[in-house]
Amino acid sequence: PADRECTHLLEHMNALFTSGAHPDAEALLERMASRGYDMNASVNQTTTTMWMETTRANGPEFLRIFLNALFDFRLDLARYAQEQNAVVEELVAILNDTWSDVHSSVYSCLYADHPRSTHVGLQMMNTKKITPEHLMAYRRRFYRPANMVLCLTGAFDPDASLATVRSFVGFEPPERNLYPQFTAPAWDAPRVCF
Repeated sequence: PADRECTHLLEHMNALFTSGAHPDAEALLERMASRGYDMNASVNQTTTTMWMETTRANGPEFLRIFLNALFDFRLDLARYAQEQNAVVEELVAILNDTWSDVHSSVYSCLYADHPRSTHVGLQMMNTKKITPEHLMAYRRRFYRPANMVLCLTGAFDPDASLATVRSFVGFEPPERNLYPQFTAPAWDAPRVCF
């Protein structure tokens, strides 16, 4: 299987936030839903983006859940086939789109040696072939602290959050640019795009 398919399936598995501390995705997702967590993820060829939203009171707990999943990730094999099928279903929806063949032809011309040129049908077949072992090897190769950016926004305690991150990361982040402050303009103020 190609890296493109691993990236998409890994996005689904990462969004379960399973770890050594929380190996059961169903129980963890139920717990998170009961506390009002909201989250989503997306992926492209170079970046996996995950966003989470919760209350200030639940922020420290969620940060620990997230960091556990980041640094001690475990596949919940009970959910593996379900998530693999979800990715296949997403690809089937793209394949069933009226413009799918046109897009595939254009992408193969524009991006000849790029994952973008892979036909969606082939992506679907490759996704079905990904084993848990292959997926974990891919994750170990690319999901490393040196390749990550963690950004917290909103009402949270910066010092406590940084202490929690340091306890997981095991090294001190650079002291520059910690806690940059941004003030949002008034709701009716002119907006500037730069």
